[in-house]
Amino acid sequence: MECDSVSAKFMRKIIFDASNQIYQISDYRIDGKRYSFGYCKKFPDTWYYNKESNFIEYYENENKKREINYNDGQAIGIFRTWYSNGKLAEVGNKIDKEFNNYTMIEAFDSLGNQQITNGNGLLITYHENGKIEMSGHYENGLKEGEWNGFYDNGSKYFVEKFVNNNLEFGISFDKDSLTTSQLGGISVTQKNGTNYTKVEENAEYKGSYKALGKFLQKNLTYPKDAQKKRMQGKVFTSFIIDRDGSISDVQVLKGIWPSLDEEAERVIYLMDGNWIPGKQRGKPVRSRFNLPISFLLD
Repeated sequence: MECDSVSAKFMRKIIFDASNQIYQISDYRIDGKRYSFGYCKKFPDTWYYNKESNFIEYYENENKKREINYNDGQAIGIFRTWYSNGKLAEVGNKIDKEFNNYTMIEAFDSLGNQQITNGNGLLITYHENGKIEMSGHYENGLKEGEWNGFYDNGSKYFVEKFVNNNLEFGISFDKDSLTTSQLGGISVTQKNGTNYTKVEENAEYKGSYKALGKFLQKNLTYPKDAQKKRMQGKVFTSFIIDRDGSISDVQVLKGIWPSLDEEAERVIYLMDGNWIPGKQRGKPVRSRFNLPISFLLD
């Protein structure tokens, strides 16, 4: 893949390890510093690939950020995270395919002081300005009881209640809100708060994926030049779904033929406003969505 230095954000180097029948994927920032290193069984013809074995991410200073094991694209087993200063932050164990669902084994602050031992203890993380970012207890590796989050100005961001790592209830607040809250106390309904039961919710098409399929069938037009050339396959696209459900920054990650790529992009823009935005702690957020669009000839 070729791109100019202005539009490029990363560079990729791919090496095939013939002895192990696997591809080594090294991604670099545009200044040449490491961004990530991983493996995959099939040649990665788009930016996103099905990770295999050990995967490592790096900070801009090239210190390790995160190290995770994968099996056929799913994170498994022990993982580790680090602070940008090189100090170990967390050691955990994945318990299912959801990335945030894991048991905590050990955790440390940025100075190296241990907070969680054998899955038990009080975890406190801090903003760069030294103010508390988040605090809560782990019991036997699982989140338990009340967890609190704070903005970098010290105001309350969220209050969440966990039972055996399962979020029972949460309330998030705007940065300038002065409202306080207690979960498991007298009241959980706050005038200036947003209630939620999921920390993260992905963006989705209104009416489900079945409705999305019907929309594409109705609105896709097969370009005549592509038909004559017998061009077919999948156009891999990516786009931003904004907080109001609008679409922007449509990109073709892997195209087939110019007119097919343009048609895929055209139809995606037709879906503007047809999406329910993703949410972070109950509030709409801007997110990127990847969508393959198929063009098949009889």
